[in-house]
Amino acid sequence: AYTKAWPEWNSACSSAYAEPCSEWNTQALVGMAAAELLSAPDETTLETRMRMIVDRTGEFSEASRGDFQAYVLTEEGNCAGGTSCPEWPSFWLSQILTILKVADGDWL
Repeated sequence: AYTKAWPEWNSACSSAYAEPCSEWNTQALVGMAAAELLSAPDETTLETRMRMIVDRTGEFSEASRGDFQAYVLTEEGNCAGGTSCPEWPSFWLSQILTILKVADGDWL
């Protein structure tokens, strides 16, 4: 059975660092977000969990995760829930989204 167990978090680390602690925290945050979304038993829970990530509440709050932040994107690559995305180079995001789409238009 699935048991929620978050990885250790290095609260002294900033996302601006080019250090192993930044990589660790980034991977931990992505893993946390994926676990929350993939373990949702129904659509209502999924939407609630997506909102928690977008609004930075609960385990995703600034108090819990400092300046590390996960984003929920629409199929078009825009930030969901009325939030603003960082200034990503648009060609990177379009390349990523193109890679994730398969021939019949479904997502991997």
